[in-house]
Amino acid sequence: GKPVLCEKPITITRGQLQKLVDTARRKKVFLMEALWTRFLPTIQKIIEIRDSGQLGPIKAIYADFGFKAPVDHDGRLYNLKLGGGALLDIGIYPVFLALLLLGKPSEIKSTAILSETGADESCSILFKYGNEATVNLACTITLDTPIEANIIFENGRIRIHRRWFTPSSLTIFESNEKKKDLTFKYDGNGYHFEATEAMKCLEKGLIECPDLPLEFSLELMGLLDEIRNQCGIHYPGYEE
Repeated sequence: GKPVLCEKPITITRGQLQKLVDTARRKKVFLMEALWTRFLPTIQKIIEIRDSGQLGPIKAIYADFGFKAPVDHDGRLYNLKLGGGALLDIGIYPVFLALLLLGKPSEIKSTAILSETGADESCSILFKYGNEATVNLACTITLDTPIEANIIFENGRIRIHRRWFTPSSLTIFESNEKKKDLTFKYDGNGYHFEATEAMKCLEKGLIECPDLPLEFSLELMGLLDEIRNQCGIHYPGYEE
């Protein structure tokens, strides 16, 4: 009967999440996935720009997340029983960004390099949105990558600088290459944005967060399911 703010990924599979969602709705108890990036000032600003139409529609997204982790076959990143691998640990962030800004893709193509344990060390993911937009995403636990995100609009682009999934800065480029740098001031390490949002929802008596509803998390887990199935990533006991 207690409200829950659960760290991402909220479950291993979409099927598991559906059970939680059904239970939360039946009991009328608050449930939300803790995707802190959704509530950061950078992401809020990008949503504002997208919705305003000032740069036109989004035509492409490029986003990556990679770091070099120690190889430990018993550790959480390599242990399939713990949901190990790059996709669920960090790949969820680029996939989240594409789903947030463009919605569910019409086509998905994915490939991965698997470790000796069967956990994915690296994933490359392509999304297509009809003939309107494409998305190129990557994640890895074997290399240090730029960890940047670039959103390409018809009449400009936005670059979220290094460690884009955390509180960071962004640069807006208009079609004439005129640029504007934005840096956001905040207290704390950035996790308080999602915590504050959850508290606001509870104060209003809501059982879901309007800005991160359970249907969004279900769609996100569904995308991750499809990606891992294409890549041949299988978690023992979590195949539903």
